[in-house]
Amino acid sequence: MNAQERPFAGSVREILLERLPEAGTAMRHMEEEARVFAEEDGTGWYITDHEYLIDVFWDEVFEPAVLRGDDEIVVRCLGVVDEMLAGPDMELRDSVHHFLLRRLRDDSAKSPHVAGWVRSRLGLTD
Repeated sequence: MNAQERPFAGSVREILLERLPEAGTAMRHMEEEARVFAEEDGTGWYITDHEYLIDVFWDEVFEPAVLRGDDEIVVRCLGVVDEMLAGPDMELRDSVHHFLLRRLRDDSAKSPHVAGWVRSRLGLTD
């Protein structure tokens, strides 16, 4: 099955829907935009795990929860990260490491305040 026949990457989408119901609205919005774009340009559509990780998990759930100080959601988000890192999918583990963990470590990342907050909550120091 190629990417055009399979609109969702799968594993990240399912994990987010199951573990973080807060992701549902953002996910549906992103998927609808992808469908509309595909209809307009006549191509198939596909949303990657990477897009779900950044556009839904980080931008719509995790970072806003950190900024609000919503520890309950932040802890569930970190549990989702742990689950993805412990899973059998090497490509997903690499994506989580590349797109999420790097942001948490890198002070020059898009959201250094988030990285600092999470590091301090986890008792990590530089």
